[in-house]
This record gives sequence, C-alpha cells and structure tokens, in this order.
Amino acid sequence: MGLFDRFLHRDDSKKAMRDYVRKLEDEIGKIKAEAASIDAEEKRLKRALDECIQDIKKMEKYAMRAEKAGNDADAQKFRDQVDKLASQRERLENEYQYVADKAKKLRAVRDKLADDMKEIDMMRKEDRW
Repeated sequence: MGLFDRFLHRDDSKKAMRDYVRKLEDEIGKIKAEAASIDAEEKRLKRALDECIQDIKKMEKYAMRAEKAGNDADAQKFRDQVDKLASQRERLENEYQYVADKAKKLRAVRDKLADDMKEIDMMRKEDRW
C-alpha cells in the first residue's frame, strides 16, 4: 500500500489530497529557503576553514625562517600565532561539521518531500484522485 493509498478509501479523498498537497508545497518552500541559507553558511565556513589552514601553514613557515635566522623572539611570536590559529581551526572544523551534518539531513528531508510530490503528480496524471 503506497503512501497516498489511504486517501483513496475516503469519501473526501480529493479534498484531503488537496490539503495535503498544499501543506507539502508549503513545507517544500520552507525547506528550500532553509537549504539555501544552510548551503551559504556551509560554504562560508569552508572558506574560513581553508583560509585558517593556509594561515597556519604560513605562520609555521615564518617561524622556521625566523629560527634559521637566529631570531628566536620572532619565531616564538609566529608559534604563538600558530597556537591561536589552531584553536580557531578547531572551532571552525566543529562548526563546519555541524552545518554540513545539518545540510545533509535537510537534503534528505527535501528529497523525501520531492518523492512525495512525484507520487502525487503520478496520481494526478492517472486521475486516481
């Protein structure tokens, strides 16, 4: 028994299906808007994380150069900067992972609703309701 077969056995099945379709279309609209927002946030966090990783590499390189030049004070400043950036990287990684997981779940919901709409369209075309 399909998802919408329960509607076929009711006297008011056409009205029930129209109401369900209206609610489903509302939900799809909300999810698309939220998905766009989450996707933008995911991209922003990914860029910030990539920049942070590049900054860490740059500061490590500067620290090594300062050590080779015998400038231990500058080398320590660069290592301190690496430590700060490392904690920032960890925070960004956690935020990125959280948003990426949320986006994945949201896409699954969106796909489920899209499948429901396809089934409804098939029922409409077959004039089963």
